[in-house]
Amino acid sequence: MNIKRYCFSFAAVFVFLFLSGYLCHEFLLAELYEKTSELWRAKDEHIMIFIWLGDLGFAAVMAFIFTRHYEDKGVMEGLRYGLYIGLLLAALKFGTYGYLPIPLVLTFSWMAISIVNGLGAGLVLALVYRK
Repeated sequence: MNIKRYCFSFAAVFVFLFLSGYLCHEFLLAELYEKTSELWRAKDEHIMIFIWLGDLGFAAVMAFIFTRHYEDKGVMEGLRYGLYIGLLLAALKFGTYGYLPIPLVLTFSWMAISIVNGLGAGLVLALVYRK
């Protein structure tokens, strides 16, 4: 593993996840969150550090696994890896409907976002980590 490329890849995935999360949760899903506001912390109670630390941890692990199995096959390698990660996360998101009283459309939205984030992060990794 090339440590310098790993660090750049990890940072790039974190930035992608941060921007994607902001776009998805602050704009695309804002109406659904408003309709279920009794389930969520008030805006002034959000402890963003936990969200950032979660994204940092995810980016670090995703980049680490990618670098351990890197085959230098270009963008398709990153997209394939990202799809696998996205599908894994989407399967976990599906289970949230069983214990959270949320609309099914929100569960499916989270699942779709997981797949898109996986694909995007995989693409970022393939572009940044390449030789």
